[in-house]
This record gives sequence, structure tokens and C-alpha cells, in this order.
Amino acid sequence: MMSAPALRLATPDDVETLADAWYAMLEEDGLLASNVDPHWRSYITADFRAGISAGSQVWVVAEEQGRIVATGAAFIRGGRSTMALTGLTAIIAGVYTFPPYRRRGVARSIVGRLIEISRTRGCRAIRLRASAQGRPLYEQLGFVNGDEMVLAL
Repeated sequence: MMSAPALRLATPDDVETLADAWYAMLEEDGLLASNVDPHWRSYITADFRAGISAGSQVWVVAEEQGRIVATGAAFIRGGRSTMALTGLTAIIAGVYTFPPYRRRGVARSIVGRLIEISRTRGCRAIRLRASAQGRPLYEQLGFVNGDEMVLAL
């Protein structure tokens, strides 16, 4: 039986791999726009680096033999939504396990750690948008099934 990959918090040095996982996740879920900006990598790595540095993005990675094999993030937000009126909200996103490491409970471990971090940071709710593949995991963890509406500009 294989041992579970070790979890750790991502650092700004990890943003290239986080971007690779983000892109792969969107591609697998059929969510990539047909006109992906050729500079997407520089935009997204700058955003991830700034968010990690500011503490508004908490990324957890699973690592095996020095290689990141899975990712997940909690974007910590206040704001103007009705949920924000009751306190901080975390938005879990970027949960992605590279194919050779799937079906080993790695995503479950990452999401569990993100829930724990969100609770510790004072979040009163966690939101996410689940893929069809991820929905059963989130339901098992107590997330209530629902949809978020998105307007692509």
C-alpha cells in the first residue's frame, strides 16, 4: 500500500505548479475559454503569488518525493454578499490531483485541511463550485448541493 503524500502550505515559489494544476483542472472540466489569453500564465502566477503573500489565498499542496501531486486553495474573502454579513467566507477552488495520484484520498485530505484552515481563520461559511467528479467528495464532507451563477464577461 502506498503512503499518503505529505501536505504542506504552498509558498510563492510553488506558483508555476499551481498554475499548471489550475489550467489542467479547467481543461478537464471543459471550462477553458476558446480564446485563452496567451499571457495567462503570467497573470495567474502573479495573482497566486500576491494572494499567498498577502494571506488572502491559502494553498495546500500534497507532495510525494519532492513533487507536488495535488493542490487546493481557500480564497479568504469579506465583501458585500449576504454571507459576508455574517463574517468571512472561504471559497475553495483549485482542488486538483494529477492523474497518477488519484483515488488515494489526496483531494479529501487537502479539502479537510482547507476546511480546518478556514475555520481557524474565522470563516463562517465555505463556498465552492464542484465539478461532477468532485461533487460526491464535497457532499460526503457536508457541503450542501447547489449552484452558483456565473456571468462570463
